[in-house]
Parts: sequence; structure tokens; C-alpha cells
Amino acid sequence: MRQMTPGRTFLPGFGQISRLLRAVLLYFAPMPSGSTPGDLLAHLVRTSRLGHAEVDKLVRETLDYFSESVEEFVARRHAELQAEDLRNDAIFERIRAELAQRRFTAPALSERQIRRLVYGG
Repeated sequence: MRQMTPGRTFLPGFGQISRLLRAVLLYFAPMPSGSTPGDLLAHLVRTSRLGHAEVDKLVRETLDYFSESVEEFVARRHAELQAEDLRNDAIFERIRAELAQRRFTAPALSERQIRRLVYGG
């Protein structure tokens, strides 16, 4: 916050708030199925040797991978590890360790929760 006059403060300009809010929403909100952020695709096409279609596929697969809920991840990993003939005690220990390293989709935020993220409190 910037000082207007001694002892008085005001909130950042609307443009600053909207950029922060957009960043928070993009960070926490899951992407709709089948959609990819256009600015990310353009950046990756410019900075890599991949074509647009390859980048689009890679980003979609990555977003799908990280959009799994905890429940979906546990069920998928349990089935994969069972297929490797591991016993449940080893599977559960491995899943527990993997969960600590994963990033999961946050729950939907209410307007009040978003306001608290922006303004604190």
C-alpha cells in the first residue's frame, strides 16, 4: 500500500488488484477440460523447438495430470503399483511419500476467500 498523506493509506490501483486477482484465480482454479492458456502456448512455441500442436498436446497432458484430485491420484497409483505386484503395505507407503510431492487442485474459492487473499485478514 502506498502512502497518500501521512497517516493515511490507500489500496493499490484497480489494475494492480485485478492482476493479483487474476494470478490467484489462475493459480488455484482448475482449467476447464480441453482448454489451454493461450499466452502459455504462445510463450512455449516461441521458446522451444516444438510446434503449436505439440506444445498444445504437452500442456493439455500436463494440466490433466496435475488436475487429479487426491482421491483420483490414490486410486490410479494404487492400481498401477498393484500391477507391479507390490503389496499394499509397500503401496501405501509409496503413495504417502508421493502425495507429499504432488500439487493438487485447490477447492473452489468463494468471493470472500478471494477477498481475504487479496486484502489479507
